[in-house]
Amino acid sequence: MPLRKVDGLPGEGGAHQVRDSFEQLRDMHGFLQRRRERFGPNFTHGYFGFVAFAVGEPELVRELLIDRNADFSSRMGWDFSIGELFEGGLMLRDFDDHRAQRNIMQAAFRPGAMRGYLEIINPIIDRTLTHWGRSPSFRFFPAIKRLSLQIATELLLGESLDAKTGRRIGRSFVPSRRRSDSFVQYVALSSRCYSITTS
Repeated sequence: MPLRKVDGLPGEGGAHQVRDSFEQLRDMHGFLQRRRERFGPNFTHGYFGFVAFAVGEPELVRELLIDRNADFSSRMGWDFSIGELFEGGLMLRDFDDHRAQRNIMQAAFRPGAMRGYLEIINPIIDRTLTHWGRSPSFRFFPAIKRLSLQIATELLLGESLDAKTGRRIGRSFVPSRRRSDSFVQYVALSSRCYSITTS
């Protein structure tokens, strides 16, 4: 299906693919905010060969995420950006397969499990906050990234990282994550795909 304005939905569809795509690369949050102000909470826009549907109305977001009738493919919405990075991940599964995998994972989010996580997480946070208070110059964003990586490593892998290893893993993770929305990845994509994102 060629790029076009999608009937019945506000927005410009794929009418300004190049402009919209580069605006989003420069400032995704600002782009979506300007479109919300212009078109309302739900709108279409172009993104490197795709027509995306940004959904911001809470009731509609809920309906899309619950998807009782299995009308919407999560895989089709995310595969083009994170498919290679998170192959087989929950967001890349649909319908019965998605439900089965989600049910397996739910045990990890039950109250007993969550209390167990806090026993691991709280000492890490306490230890880190003590160091933050002693630092003569403090940069929040890099510090919170390091803390998140430390928590994930100790919680999921059961290991504490030394500073050098933590920096090395952090440097390798960030480019991998950024690749999921990089320009080069989208150049060769077909213009026949449609995706649904929530904003």
